[in-house]
This record gives sequence, C-alpha cells and structure tokens, in this order.
Amino acid sequence: MGLALIMIPPIVARLLFGAELSLVGTAMSRVAGISLLDMGWACWPGIGASRSITALLNYSLLITVYLGYVGFVGKLVGAFLEAP
Repeated sequence: MGLALIMIPPIVARLLFGAELSLVGTAMSRVAGISLLDMGWACWPGIGASRSITALLNYSLLITVYLGYVGFVGKLVGAFLEAP
C-alpha cells in the first residue's frame, strides 16, 4: 500500500474513496506512503533496535527531500511561506 500511495495516489484514492485528489491531497498521500513503508521497515519482526533507528532516520530524510521537492518544483507553498 505504501508503494502504491507513493507511485499512483490518484488511483488509490479513487479505488478507496471514489473521489479525486487535489494537488495537496496527492502530496499528502505520498507522505502517507513514505510513512507506511518506513513503519513496515521499523516493525519487521526479528530485527533489533538498530533497524528502528535506521527507519526513523530514513523517514526523516525521505520526507525532507520530498517536501523540499514539492516546495521548489511543485510550487506548493503555504500562506506563511509566500512573500508579502
């Protein structure tokens, strides 16, 4: 599900909810997909605490890179980031 949310969020939303996603909805779906993948990585059975720490660092890095990409390339900025 995490990979599907990252790669094709409009199709997943249409199948689950029967609705179309806005641009912000697509970005938030990809954030949710990244978190699902890293949650699965952190909770994989039989692995010690080092994998959990790696998953948290991986999540932080991926979300930072993705939100930076969306902010610079996607032109999605919030009200507090716009110039007066």
